[in-house]
Amino acid sequence: MSAGIVLTRRGFLGLMAAVAASGIIVPALQLPRKPYVTKEDGTVSYIGAHPGGFGGSQIVHKIHEWDGHGYPVDLWNNFYGPHRATERYYDFDLVNFNRELPPRFWSTHSMKEVPNVHTWLRTQRFGETIAQAMDHLNFVGVRSPA
Repeated sequence: MSAGIVLTRRGFLGLMAAVAASGIIVPALQLPRKPYVTKEDGTVSYIGAHPGGFGGSQIVHKIHEWDGHGYPVDLWNNFYGPHRATERYYDFDLVNFNRELPPRFWSTHSMKEVPNVHTWLRTQRFGETIAQAMDHLNFVGVRSPA
């Protein structure tokens, strides 16, 4: 696990200005764009940074309007009865694997290239390297491809 970096608001804004000036494009932060998930997806999985999020999948309840950061999405937690409630995530941390993975994914992307679908999707969506995606996902015990 890498050491945490403290980034002030001013430092973050400076970093974003440098990224914009360099012409680097981060797909998840581009507007206009549609939400990455829809209510019609039914269930979605989490590919955001850990700790946080959830394992498995959850049912999409509602997608809210763009709030300047992303599309807030309410998901039903995986409880039943009195503990059932909605949880809020941003759309860029959620994925419908059935829709977003290319056909025959494992026939075209070997495990030597990409260790799992979560990592591959982060490289596509956020422009991260495989090592960066695995670090954000906090996969322990998974060797990064050489």
